[in-house]
Amino acid sequence: MAHSKRSVEFKAPRPERPAEDEGLLVEPDVPDLIPDVDGAMPNTISFRATYLPLRVEFHPWAPSEPSEEDNEFLDLYWNGELVERKTFNQPVKPEELFILVPVRYLIEGTHTLHYEVTIFNGTEVPSRPLNVYIDKTPPCWTRMTTAWGFLTT
Repeated sequence: MAHSKRSVEFKAPRPERPAEDEGLLVEPDVPDLIPDVDGAMPNTISFRATYLPLRVEFHPWAPSEPSEEDNEFLDLYWNGELVERKTFNQPVKPEELFILVPVRYLIEGTHTLHYEVTIFNGTEVPSRPLNVYIDKTPPCWTRMTTAWGFLTT
């Protein structure tokens, strides 16, 4: 009896999200994150960016129908502390979806960012958290080797 070969389609497993993650808004974006490197802390903010207000951006949420009578609010939190609240009383424009975090928050270490949106009908929806890392310690180099192998001091 001949056996027929069946084609089996391989599907990569989907990463599972915890049940409490369902219904949350997407995490905030920080344009000044450097690419992750093996052996280093993930989501590291660029050294230069830690000395200026840090721009945090947000994706549009739905439904969104702010008006003069029914405002919508965007609240950004840094380690659980409210950084700023933006109020919208007309349709939200993409170029308005950011908040600048004051430099006083940008201290060395790991920090958790999240935001909450209150839509026109009063419903509050939180985002997924984003952990970022700030390293303000400069490298300690006593001598450097140039590309040609010469030592400099």
